[in-house]
Amino acid sequence: MSVCKRLTNKVAIVTGAGKGIGRAIAIRFAEEGAKVVVNDIDAINAQKIIKEISSINGNAIAVIADVTRSNDVEKLIKVTLDSFGRIDILVNNVGIYEPKPFLDISEEEWDRVMEVNVKSVFMCCKKVVPHMVKRGCGKIINIASISGKRGDTLISSYITSKHAVIGLTRALATELIQYGIIVNAVCPGITATDRAIEYLKERAEISKRKVEDEVKAKLCTIPIGRFAKPEEIAGLVAFLSSDESNYIVGQAINICGGALTSA
Repeated sequence: MSVCKRLTNKVAIVTGAGKGIGRAIAIRFAEEGAKVVVNDIDAINAQKIIKEISSINGNAIAVIADVTRSNDVEKLIKVTLDSFGRIDILVNNVGIYEPKPFLDISEEEWDRVMEVNVKSVFMCCKKVVPHMVKRGCGKIINIASISGKRGDTLISSYITSKHAVIGLTRALATELIQYGIIVNAVCPGITATDRAIEYLKERAEISKRKVEDEVKAKLCTIPIGRFAKPEEIAGLVAFLSSDESNYIVGQAINICGGALTSA
């Protein structure tokens, strides 16, 4: 399948790009002509993505950084600017979730989810936005979740964090549009990644169910009858990063096979 070159010479940072949805976004960006900064805390995974992008003649660098830490984010921005001279697109993709009943969540576990899922978005936006303001343009896409719009069992910390990401997206979209910076969120349903399979196994263990029963139960909530492909999420992110989406501002767009049809 041929891919449009809508992002030719754009410079894009993708956090948590070493695997899963982040990997798919980084590769899609490269296919569309962007210069990609692959961020992850795992150097081995990041380098795998660089090799994949190189195999399709894409242009990418890896920056190993923990985007919950100010110094690491500053390093990420500096390396990007030193290498490519500007930042056109920021995709805040990094995220974690650990299924556990609410009464069993420790304070440390709660704080860790908030730090990775919410603070990382704040930190990256805080450091990237000044550069976008100077240039009078930029696209920020935050990877949220349909869990940020509803409730569910066993993932209360994750749900709370994704509600916060959507709230921050809407706040920034309203405040930053005056500088030509367009902010949106993407809200996937459950996506066919290695981590999602682990998640379903963990839910099954907690609920004392068979894994196949947990999978069937999840599939029954999705009218299209299957989980999302990471490449499908990447396609939406690429569209929102392109000039074709310039009139879409402050939205949290569901991509979930009909699992959530409101908001």
